Amino acid sequence: MRRFAPRLLACALFGTGAAQATPFTVDQLLDQQRLGVVRIDPSQRWLVIPTTGPYRSARSWALEFDTAMTITRLSVVDLRTDGPPRPLLAGTAGAWDSDADFGYTPGPFAPSGARMAVVRARDASLEVGIVTLATGAVVWTGLFPVSDVWGRSMQWIDDDRLLILAKDPDAPAMGALTGTQTQARLIEKWRQTREGRAGVTLLGAGRYLERTPTAPPSRLVAVDADSGKGQVLAQGAFIDLEVAPGGRRAAMLEETELLHPDPWRPAYTTDPSRRRRLVVVDLTSGAMWKPCRTCEVATDLLAWSPSGRQLLVYAKPDAAEWTAARYWRLNAVTQRLAPLDDAGVETRAETTRYGSRVPRADWMGEDPLILARVGGAPANPDDWVRWTAEGPRTLTGGLPPGPRALEATSPTAIIVSQAGKLWRIDGQGRARLLATSARIANLGATGGERLAFNHRPAIDTLVLAWPGPGGLTLGGVQDYRLRRLGLTTAPGERILVAAGRVGAVASLEQDAQGVERLILRRRDHPARTLVTLNAQLARVDFARPRAVRHQGPRGQTLTSWLYLPPGRSAGRKAPLITIPYLGRDYPGPPASQNAPARQVFLNAQILAGAGYAVLLPSLPIDPDREPAQGLADQILKVVDAAAAQEPLIDSERLALMGHSYGGYTVLTAATQSPRFKAVVASAFSADLIGHYTRKSLSASVLPEAGVTLMGDAGWAELGQGRMGAPPWRDPQRYLRNSPLLAADKITAPVMLIMGDLDGDPPQALTLFGALFRQDKDAMLLTYHGEGHVVLTPGNIADEYRRVLDFLKEHIGDGGRSPPADAAPARPT
Repeated sequence: MRRFAPRLLACALFGTGAAQATPFTVDQLLDQQRLGVVRIDPSQRWLVIPTTGPYRSARSWALEFDTAMTITRLSVVDLRTDGPPRPLLAGTAGAWDSDADFGYTPGPFAPSGARMAVVRARDASLEVGIVTLATGAVVWTGLFPVSDVWGRSMQWIDDDRLLILAKDPDAPAMGALTGTQTQARLIEKWRQTREGRAGVTLLGAGRYLERTPTAPPSRLVAVDADSGKGQVLAQGAFIDLEVAPGGRRAAMLEETELLHPDPWRPAYTTDPSRRRRLVVVDLTSGAMWKPCRTCEVATDLLAWSPSGRQLLVYAKPDAAEWTAARYWRLNAVTQRLAPLDDAGVETRAETTRYGSRVPRADWMGEDPLILARVGGAPANPDDWVRWTAEGPRTLTGGLPPGPRALEATSPTAIIVSQAGKLWRIDGQGRARLLATSARIANLGATGGERLAFNHRPAIDTLVLAWPGPGGLTLGGVQDYRLRRLGLTTAPGERILVAAGRVGAVASLEQDAQGVERLILRRRDHPARTLVTLNAQLARVDFARPRAVRHQGPRGQTLTSWLYLPPGRSAGRKAPLITIPYLGRDYPGPPASQNAPARQVFLNAQILAGAGYAVLLPSLPIDPDREPAQGLADQILKVVDAAAAQEPLIDSERLALMGHSYGGYTVLTAATQSPRFKAVVASAFSADLIGHYTRKSLSASVLPEAGVTLMGDAGWAELGQGRMGAPPWRDPQRYLRNSPLLAADKITAPVMLIMGDLDGDPPQALTLFGALFRQDKDAMLLTYHGEGHVVLTPGNIADEYRRVLDFLKEHIGDGGRSPPADAAPARPT
């Protein structure tokens, strides 16, 4: 690809000779490439490899977090030969040489593996295509897929037909494109007002709730794989799709009427704004039916039985609380829906820390398989229960204590992992130990959240990996025992995908510098390196994390992590930047800060490369404390422990940096101690009452994308904000924990950073106004067109330049003191 050629050539040349080590910089962050999800097709012939160009090479950021799709290219390896990776969807010469070779993301394989769905990304446009892997020939459908955040947006019916949930390209939808659409809508509203027309957006509540605009419906389209032409089978606000085995039917989740909030029930962050219904479509006749028009269905479970005649969902009556939800079995032949009820079995979904409900269920042949509590005692662990015609039968009750994770299923047995062991359990509950310290090597679900929680593979497709003398040994399950595949990876490699029938495994080797190599091993063949990424990092001098042991608020032993500037000579103390985030606990070094250090903001390697020591403290939440209670003292105890351990840091020249809830953390701490000499807070909340329901531009001008007012209220009540109630019920708790109302106690200079498309941009201006009113030292940076994270290369570079200048001014640079003419913080 011509626009990448100089950098790619440089990558190839790095490491060919001795080179002077350099610190990690913003440029090195922006020049990094990434490896996508590596996949092997069902026939186990084709290995598909997505790789991106350099981060900064994207021409448009209209897709926001999905912008990497526009700079991704595909290559394919034929596992039946020893040939090198072949460019897929490249130019006629079969080599990458133009912009047109980039912008392709792999989708699902056809059942035979001969074809693969692919998504082409251009600027703000997505389009589904179908590519033949042997030839690279592709047909385009003209269809823009809906987001697959909940599960699937496309799935093959058979080798010749692809089912797609498609939307109008201009229809608002939460997720990618929201920022771009918000900008366009706002400009249009301004234009309407300027021209004397009505430029207005309506949001409704109570009796006016239904006046809030909603997005136009999406379409369920069956596409012919040869021609790319589609047939619309159904219309609705569909968010997830699952085709039944055999291809006769498909189940979908549809968002329907807007939900009126319950004024008396505390809200969770994940509370939906619209009710979700189950829809079933007959793919032969096109008939569509809704099994229960008064049932609200949870996300994360649409599970067909192997025959394709039965479906499992988790649902409740509309008027009931989610505590009344049950697993339901739908007979798609008789169109009858029945709950799975038994007095001795408590069926329930898991609840995440954000309040979302995650059902756990599957099939053992034609019998439902449910994770449930048997016996009723709270101390009893959840067990996997087989729901037979004679009633429920506990399968995992004989295992040792501890969580039982379902790994694979078959009509006669399941595999469960528990405490580092893999157990094979038959339909009667008889358990046999398969392996100790083994793990599944070829999982890696594609698609959204549902496929991560449920949809386990068949036992006979599993590839397992267990420690061997020289790395990981691979095997499969045959006749209830492990069978070695004749494959072993090298120590330290991470298995990406494996194919048991052909004896192939693709693994990722990442060295201490973050240089990545994709390695292919085939049985009876030498290992081959297929792709090398970021070879330029070999000459970077990264900061290595050092453990700092200290006590937590309950006397528990915690570990925090300190990064010292590389190459610092003895006797030259470094200023200290502390990056706290209330609720984070780091038993090991934070992965995002290790090489290749892809954290966009608050990158400890960039800060260390600029001469600063960087501390990431463990600050677990103490449920007996309010969020602001004693926060500065907790942070400073870790700072003092680090200073006592490492004489090369200067804890008197101490700065705080935080993002999101970390921004709230540092602003709160800054109101409680004068020891902090500079504070940088981005994407933060400072006024918890004002933040109770956030005021994003998207909510006010693009309500069709899904108004998130309940989720924002849930953040404050039962989510991260931990206020426990709305502000009119406990206003003093909100006041006590809002740094805005203690802004007079901030003594350090403050830099505030906010994207104008973030969830609550006015927070920044409100706090800045409070500091301005007191004539305190403060700067406010508003990055236009950015959301909760500054993503675009120009703004990233500008943000770091300004932050580093600010830090240099107030805590110095490297071993030097702050400049003599730097203005001290004014006393209050």
